[in-house]
Amino acid sequence: MDDRALLKLMLKDRKNIQNIYKPTNYWACYERKMLFQIWLFGLKKLQKRESILSAFSYTTPFERFMLPYDYCHKHIDFTQINTLVELGSGCGRQVEIIKKRHPNICFLLFDMPPALYVCEQYLKSIFPDVVSYRETRDMTTMPRKKGIYIFGNWKFPIIKNIDLFWNAASFQEMEPGVVANYLKYVNKEAKNVFLQERMEGKELAIKKGKCGVLKKTTIEDYKRGLPDFKLVDTSPSVITKGCTNSFWKKD
Repeated sequence: MDDRALLKLMLKDRKNIQNIYKPTNYWACYERKMLFQIWLFGLKKLQKRESILSAFSYTTPFERFMLPYDYCHKHIDFTQINTLVELGSGCGRQVEIIKKRHPNICFLLFDMPPALYVCEQYLKSIFPDVVSYRETRDMTTMPRKKGIYIFGNWKFPIIKNIDLFWNAASFQEMEPGVVANYLKYVNKEAKNVFLQERMEGKELAIKKGKCGVLKKTTIEDYKRGLPDFKLVDTSPSVITKGCTNSFWKKD
């Protein structure tokens, strides 16, 4: 279901955020196309089209999101997780997989519009306990009650004492300085971390404004950003070509 007033609110709020939380070069390239298609077709019609939303598709193979969950399950007992933070939640398919198996977890999802808008609308169509951006935008402390909370990425500093931080193929689209800003909070507040990234870095843009990153973020950047963590495992992703699954535990 479309809620264009919600999308407009998200975009309005984003105008006044710190530069470190604004779209990176890589994402800005795709964001323009994504916004155009949402305004033109709406979410319902986009489900039936080949579009920029394919990365957030409701028909994306089940295994793409089940396999990372299975991987993490080898390293952490999900029944003991109270809080899970995902940065770069896409349309919410990963959380859908986990929540259907562990409904009592408190999920905090951080992203930037329009992806955040797609995520909220999709998850609201499945779960009754999604807390809208309209409510989270004024929160100054991290919620603990079970449910799914939709936050703008600029609210990330509110995270406190979280059991699992999750980032899949999102950090790789950012420059190292942007990633370092997020990881300083993760390093302090998380107990476990799952990263699925191109550890050698994403492709470089030929120049600013063209698709690609301006500087690659590599595994060395993750190690520098998580000095209090031990990298306990890495494994090639079976589904996401070129990416590596990695699990980190606080020492």
